[in-house]
Amino acid sequence: FAVAFVGLVIGFINGFILGYGMYTQYLADFDFRFIIPWKMLAIFTFVTVLLSIIAAILPARRASKIPPSEALRYTG
Repeated sequence: FAVAFVGLVIGFINGFILGYGMYTQYLADFDFRFIIPWKMLAIFTFVTVLLSIIAAILPARRASKIPPSEALRYTG
């Protein structure tokens, strides 16, 4: 979960910086505006967090069914 959240934040920051940089470099002379779609970002954030939680729950449930002595046994 934490790795997904950090990746999400880094991706948003890089996306804003690169998007604004490309806007000022190539589209500032035209009739375009740099708009941040906050609603879509909220949806993407929710879906990313939800999927990362689901992806973390499945292996955790499987690992919780293994006895500790079995999990700590040396396998060679």
